[in-house]
Amino acid sequence: IARLQRNVASLAATPDSVRDAFFKVGAKYDMKEIANLIGSIVSDAKAPARRRADAIVALASLNPDALKKQAGSLLTDSSEMVRVATLQSLVKMDPSAAVPAVEKA
Repeated sequence: IARLQRNVASLAATPDSVRDAFFKVGAKYDMKEIANLIGSIVSDAKAPARRRADAIVALASLNPDALKKQAGSLLTDSSEMVRVATLQSLVKMDPSAAVPAVEKA
């Protein structure tokens, strides 16, 4: 894990499949260093919905404040998968704060 943490910057140049696997491992091992990379995947409307949904789940565990800031736009995303992942993550992070979003859904 330490070796992976030292090489976070080089991840941007790797294929999507490598990055996807890395951010899942990074979230599992609480590697906060990759939160910005994951945030960029969450924000990328051109990325596949599954990748963005997985990134939302990872970002919720690594940097909940960043996800909360993006939640408004994610909850109105054209992808149902992205909206559901956002709602589920909000409910896990802070159930009472997620109530308004759930009521709108």
